Amino acid sequence: MFEIYFQSGEFQVTSSNLIGGLISSVIPVVVAAFLFHYLTKQREKEKREIEKREKYTKITELLAEWLSNPNDNKTLNQLSFEAFVWLPKETVLKLNKILTHKPDAPSSMEIIADVRSLLNPANEKLNWEEVVYFDKNKEDKKESNNFKSEI
Repeated sequence: MFEIYFQSGEFQVTSSNLIGGLISSVIPVVVAAFLFHYLTKQREKEKREIEKREKYTKITELLAEWLSNPNDNKTLNQLSFEAFVWLPKETVLKLNKILTHKPDAPSSMEIIADVRSLLNPANEKLNWEEVVYFDKNKEDKKESNNFKSEI
């Protein structure tokens, strides 16, 4: 890529070949290093997003388990402990009121709406009354499922 001459007791290097050689050998290394750094950062960001979604999914799992009135509290305790470790304090306090049946507890659907906002703050705020919940104990559900067709 570059030429070195020994002439009259001195080394002489042709500068145009040296610069061209350096540029042609350094640029690919710099580009490769930049791409590696960029792709590594992107992968780390995606990994954090997946972990974040998995954590918030645990909240929905906790509430679904709690609303089903389970006989075994082991799963419920595990999900509850996991949630209390990383949730923001305001959400933890709301969740605490719900799980301990406090009279001033918000709806469990409010927690779902909060979690949605925490997961992606850019989303429009969802009113907790808009969250769908299927209560297996409601009598009106039975009536609405008894579809009668008149012929």
